[in-house]
Amino acid sequence: MSAVLLVLVLNAISEGLAVRQSTRAIVDNFGQANQYFDERADLAAPSRVRSELADLRTVLAELNSATAVDVDLLAAMLPDMHTLVAAGHNDVTIAHQLHGISSSLQGAAGSLHAISADADVAVVKVNDRLLAALQLADQLNAELERTTVKLAPLPAQGNLIPAPTGGK
Repeated sequence: MSAVLLVLVLNAISEGLAVRQSTRAIVDNFGQANQYFDERADLAAPSRVRSELADLRTVLAELNSATAVDVDLLAAMLPDMHTLVAAGHNDVTIAHQLHGISSSLQGAAGSLHAISADADVAVVKVNDRLLAALQLADQLNAELERTTVKLAPLPAQGNLIPAPTGGK
């Protein structure tokens, strides 16, 4: 869609430049016509007036043809402009929709960040408790080993003091 829009914009720019060139030619023709009147118009001589009128007709004919070309160029550009305006409206609609979606995603990202922060805190607490439990288990194993070593010289006393198994 963007590529089509770019092509349409470039085409409109190209046609706009053609219109600008034609408009400059029209302005030059007006300047030339004004110069004819300023420099050469002598209304006292009828033959000169006829000659100036003939020149003026020529300039006006050229101006008329240049204006017709400009009108044709503008008419050719009009459908492109309508297409560009419609594409622009569609782009604006999409941009509004994307703004809503991005706002929703931003809210979800904030929620995920808060959840991950809470989960991180919980994991740290569980890790600390597991480390404490491991230390307690190591202490218990050390105490059991010491007790086993202390009880090794004693003979078995039935179910009350079983025979040591060598710490295994």
